[in-house]
Amino acid sequence: MKRILILAFLLTASFSCRQDFIDLQPIAEMNAGIFYKTEQDMNQAVMSPYASLRALYNQVFIYMGEVRSDNTTFSWVPGNSKDMTSIDNFGDVLLSDNGLVLTFWNNAYNTILRSNIVLDKIDAVPFKEATLKEQYKAEARFMRALMYFWLVRVYGDVPKVDRQLTVAEAYALGRSSTQEIYDFIVADLKFAEENLPATYATADKGRVTLGGAKGLLTKVYMTMAGYPLKKGAPYYALAEAKAVEVISNPQYALVTDYKALFDVTKKNSTESLFEIQYKKGGTGTGSPWNNDFAPRFSNREVVLVGDKSGFNAPTPSISNAYEAGDPRKAISMSDGYVSTATNKAVNEKYVRKYYDVSFANSDNDNN
Repeated sequence: MKRILILAFLLTASFSCRQDFIDLQPIAEMNAGIFYKTEQDMNQAVMSPYASLRALYNQVFIYMGEVRSDNTTFSWVPGNSKDMTSIDNFGDVLLSDNGLVLTFWNNAYNTILRSNIVLDKIDAVPFKEATLKEQYKAEARFMRALMYFWLVRVYGDVPKVDRQLTVAEAYALGRSSTQEIYDFIVADLKFAEENLPATYATADKGRVTLGGAKGLLTKVYMTMAGYPLKKGAPYYALAEAKAVEVISNPQYALVTDYKALFDVTKKNSTESLFEIQYKKGGTGTGSPWNNDFAPRFSNREVVLVGDKSGFNAPTPSISNAYEAGDPRKAISMSDGYVSTATNKAVNEKYVRKYYDVSFANSDNDNN
């Protein structure tokens, strides 16, 4: 009898509750339903896609970009990692169970989602200055365009998501054509170009600027001119004109020392249009490349702190591509190292330009 009464009470209570009572947002914690109210809230929202870029540029963009080219390879893979070897050697790369392909896709669309949240919420938030609201939109649209530029080059036709979707909408959404995706990218970058500032105060250094939008738009036009759209000379001309706008801007200039481009004390230099910002110190915002690129079985000859992974090792062809005496080669890569254990040369190539002394394993300052 007691069980029947308790069940009857629960059923009565559940059916008698008003819908608006059930749907109240939790007042003890922030959530997407109630958070976006002020300029400061929207600034935090804009920072979210910036933060998610780190996970993409940490590894998966390198694997699906540089490693898939003839420039670099995996000199060592953990265990029998078919995911990594198939990416490197173009074997079984379309298998749905390849974790790297899935990670790339999920993380890129996660960044797009974060950008779309900004764009969906911001118009309802009062701003003291309309230009700041447009700047935040421009930052979100730049990062959305950056993600789609990666996606369309790796996957071809992909779903175009320009707002937050319900689960049902997401399942029903098909792929858009490569042309439509590129048109979407260009529209986002033109908006960014029109609404981003040329510079920021020191506290906001690292946010995308007008020059960053122009630089990416240049690269997009260059890509559209070639495969697969093959738009040819008109788009090469668009790319050239946009590049000249950047080059002629006195804010930008080539640095006099090539090595300085990779110096962690000289980040965001006059030669930089946009950098993903990393900061070591145990906060989870450091970069891993110093450790990831070191030869797997090296000791302290290459890096002083942390593991060595042997990822993204230069190939013989890229090593041979440097002309004799080119000073950039010794800064960018090495053809080997001398083992401290045996005092013998180890002929294993590795990228050396992202050098820093790690705070901890894979926790470096390199942007």
